[in-house]
Amino acid sequence: MPRAPFNIRIIFRFLGYLLFIESLFMLLTAGVAYLYHESDLRIFLVSAAITLGGGLALSLAGWKASTLVGKHESFVIVTMVWILFSLFG
Repeated sequence: MPRAPFNIRIIFRFLGYLLFIESLFMLLTAGVAYLYHESDLRIFLVSAAITLGGGLALSLAGWKASTLVGKHESFVIVTMVWILFSLFG
């Protein structure tokens, strides 16, 4: 049986974890905005919540994935992380 080009579930799993980490950094910036009484606090919180939701959705989509990441998956993960971080962050 021929191998599929790449394991999409492991890609979703890693992308979800990385979006979750990005949402934590957004919460860090929200904390700084709170300390300095910035008016952008709500925007940071909403952005962090949307990013966290996307990260959780992708993590759940790849929940039962194997932990073996090949070259194909690595290239797709790096490319998609750059795109997703640009869109979410």
